[in-house]
Amino acid sequence: PLALAGGTAPLWPVALGLLALAAAGSIVAGDRAAATVPAAALRARARTMGEMSAAVYNLDARRVATAYRGATATSGRARFALRPPRRRWLVLPWRDLTALIRAPSRLAWSVLLSLAAVGLGALAARTPHGGLLPLAAALGVGYLAASGLCEGARLDGDDPRRSGQLPFPYRELVWWHAIVPCLLLAVLAGGPAAVLAAATGHVRLLLPLAATIAVLVGGVLVNGYRGQLEGEMFNGFDTPVGNSSGVTITLWYATGPLLAIAPMIVLWHIALASTKPGGIVAATLLAVALAAWLGHIAANRATGLKAA
Repeated sequence: PLALAGGTAPLWPVALGLLALAAAGSIVAGDRAAATVPAAALRARARTMGEMSAAVYNLDARRVATAYRGATATSGRARFALRPPRRRWLVLPWRDLTALIRAPSRLAWSVLLSLAAVGLGALAARTPHGGLLPLAAALGVGYLAASGLCEGARLDGDDPRRSGQLPFPYRELVWWHAIVPCLLLAVLAGGPAAVLAAATGHVRLLLPLAATIAVLVGGVLVNGYRGQLEGEMFNGFDTPVGNSSGVTITLWYATGPLLAIAPMIVLWHIALASTKPGGIVAATLLAVALAAWLGHIAANRATGLKAA
């Protein structure tokens, strides 16, 4: 402002001098502040930056977020914790619930996304012949809601040693990790959907809704146990429209959503367009079979991660 101000004498030398003094003061203050940072904190930050840089070069957004959370997480004692279970078959659900309680923002986002998915689903149910767009949006938002509730499975997929001491085969952990997300989605999405179905007379649609919850969780588990991005995927092969590496990496990231959402769009379109109970029952049974198939894929991926 001084350099641009009017007057008889130019004021830019004064402005330049003030800027130089401010820069010098900032450098001195920064040098003194850096001297007070403990060496352990500097090593932790350097390690975190190294992990984040490697994850960025490998296009692994999951590991970027994990490294950032590990650097910013506090070591304080949790204000609320569930009591450890006395039965061993409750260990995995207890641990998954504890992880969600200690990350309330993740749970809050899942609640909002579940309500949004119910609203979009209700819009699709009102226009069964032209509601493919809201139907696809409802399934996509529902997948994101399920994704926020499956953090325990992702952690096990990131590091198989995390569950090495549990009294279960690693392959079976996939099915145990599905319990908490399915139950929570049944409450968060199934409850409001049941109220809307009772009010609008579409109670018959609750059957495919229950199967859809299992399918979405299965798709998230497929992605949760996908492992690390292999370097060979960046090579690909040349085609008339370009190298195939981009398509391969995209499919690697989108396997779970594609296998879960695309078939459910077709099945829901059949259920909404059907005027007889047989169509809804058939769509529900196919969705249950799809959920079991996705769980089988996730279990096979878990076996591969454990063997590696």
